[in-house]
Amino acid sequence: MAQTLIQSDGLAPGCITRAKLNTTLAASAVIAKVLAGAGISLAYTGVDSGTGDVTVTGLPTTLPTNGWYLPSANTLGVATGGVSRGTISSAGNWSHVATSTSSTVGGYGLTVQAPNTASASFGLLVLAGTNASDEALQVLNAAASSSLFSVQGNGAISLPVVATTTTAPAQGSAGQIPLLPKGYFSMSIAGYAAKIPYY
Repeated sequence: MAQTLIQSDGLAPGCITRAKLNTTLAASAVIAKVLAGAGISLAYTGVDSGTGDVTVTGLPTTLPTNGWYLPSANTLGVATGGVSRGTISSAGNWSHVATSTSSTVGGYGLTVQAPNTASASFGLLVLAGTNASDEALQVLNAAASSSLFSVQGNGAISLPVVATTTTAPAQGSAGQIPLLPKGYFSMSIAGYAAKIPYY
């Protein structure tokens, strides 16, 4: 007896279930259900998530008013108020850009705030530097044209020379270094305790 062929328009709505769909036969498998991965949202018309007419939406590729976006390949950015605030590259390098607006003038570009709890308030840990050829910390001016402070990988600290003089001032002379300092900065240099006077 020949097989009876049933036209699709003769099937009652809902009579073919997800379990009846082929997902195992090569070259004939079909989609049974759409699942959302990380950073993906779904809009669907079916009674179950990911069924019916499904619209898949990922992270926006253009700068949004607020939130994450993709400024370029392998780079993730974050925006606030329609302004790019920073990016994260595929290598994990984070670049933060502070902007000057009416609400942030005079404010810091980045603030690290720890809990106000004794013995549990740790602000910032920098794991960087191996020897004198690299740096654990570098602070530049806003124009990135000069160094304000740096810590080399071997622990050496570098400060800019603000002013120089070729004549040693006479101790206690008028307008020169006072006889006694107002106090001392205490610091450790190469493992030795040192006191640097200030006037």
